[in-house]
Amino acid sequence: MFRRNKWKLREYVFITILGTITSSAIQRGSVNAQINDDPNFNVTSPLRESMSGMHEGVTINVQIIDFAEEYFDHKFAGFEMLTGAELTKSVVRLDTWYQQLEADLTLEKGLVDAYILFGNWIPSLASTGKFMELTNEVGRDGFDWDDILPAIRNGVSLFNKKIYSIPMDGDVIMSLYRKDLLEDLGLPPIRNWDDVRYIVEHYEGKDINGDGVPDFPICIPTAEKSISHSIFWSVASSFLQTQGTSQGTFFHPDTMDPISSTPMFLEVLDYYKFLVQNSHFRENPNGVDWETVAGDLDRCVLYFSYAGSIR
Repeated sequence: MFRRNKWKLREYVFITILGTITSSAIQRGSVNAQINDDPNFNVTSPLRESMSGMHEGVTINVQIIDFAEEYFDHKFAGFEMLTGAELTKSVVRLDTWYQQLEADLTLEKGLVDAYILFGNWIPSLASTGKFMELTNEVGRDGFDWDDILPAIRNGVSLFNKKIYSIPMDGDVIMSLYRKDLLEDLGLPPIRNWDDVRYIVEHYEGKDINGDGVPDFPICIPTAEKSISHSIFWSVASSFLQTQGTSQGTFFHPDTMDPISSTPMFLEVLDYYKFLVQNSHFRENPNGVDWETVAGDLDRCVLYFSYAGSIR
């Protein structure tokens, strides 16, 4: 999101759309020498051509999150080389991310021009009136707004049918299964939650990787400060939103009765408990994060997590 009225939009709006999100181990000091290693950097496009050398002398302050600092260092260097602009970064920690963003907004002339943030923060932040509306900007200079998946661009960027942010990443929870452990044994591929239950029960307590230690029928992140909430709601929504987003997962859209008081929600809790008890949680009652799960694929029959962590 971009702070209103500090710079002309054209001077910095494109900093968040330079490429797909990928991790980078390149430190800031060596980026300029290695920037051409980025396979996307030398690819010409109308968007890049319109930006070439256009922003000499412009300084842009961007607030970023610490766990993505190396990624942004790489992208910032590419942007500077292309446009002539200078980017400065303000690094915030995950546990104080939102609070530091709010603190900057209390200043009449904030220290930050552009923010990296979660999409579900958009409504509360856009309603402050301090962020630039981008509705008329997203179609300019060859930026293909319609190339972004509708669920991402509508769910992440819109508030009151107006665009306030540009999506950089659109995570979904993917389900994977070990083909050799399912199809080769005559078990079904995953079609529904009944199949998942059947597979989990079949492999409960079995040694999968041959080290003599029982492994896990299903691998899912369960740590409180990881993405366990995303895992839960990806399971719950398939029960509670069979008609799509016209149905609520927290409240009934017409009566505002809490969904959590319905029999179906109790079934969701029971099923999720079954999944968790057959995951790493069996050995780690404090839960495990998505990085641990991604590193243990040889111990898993089924896998549920973000796609990017296991490519």
